Amino acid sequence: MPEPTVVTLLARPSIVIGALDRVVFGLWLPVPSKIDDAREAVRASVDYLKSSAKQDAGFIVAIHAKTAMPDEDLRTVIQREMPRLDPHVCCGATILARDGFAGAAVRAILSTMQLVTRPSHPEKVVASGDEAARFVAGERAKRGASSPSERAIADAFRVLAAEHWR
Repeated sequence: MPEPTVVTLLARPSIVIGALDRVVFGLWLPVPSKIDDAREAVRASVDYLKSSAKQDAGFIVAIHAKTAMPDEDLRTVIQREMPRLDPHVCCGATILARDGFAGAAVRAILSTMQLVTRPSHPEKVVASGDEAARFVAGERAKRGASSPSERAIADAFRVLAAEHWR
């Protein structure tokens, strides 16, 4: 059986939402992030995922190396909006595409913040699309999902990143 194809659900000035079967990707672009874009991204993701009553979706958020970390207003909106995804999501990964010590330090801070906020599903902060794909495919497999494969998830991320992270 052929793997599904990644589709773009939403393209806004600061974020793109893509989907590959029951895996949703949110790619923050290397421009200043916008609050309205965050709201629309969650809305588009929920609209896509609510077609199934199962809590089996993976959600991958990717932050470009040149994207500034969100300010307090944007963090507040994200914290308020993201729980709308909880009924649909069984796992999530955050890709922080920054190299070196600074990237490792920010990933450690994000991981600590996730522990403090106590997400309702397994979450992991990673450095690459391949790591995110491995984690999401593995967590979904624990719940009986076999599609899309780890390779298809990684390939879908590469396609979206190549198209939108210029």
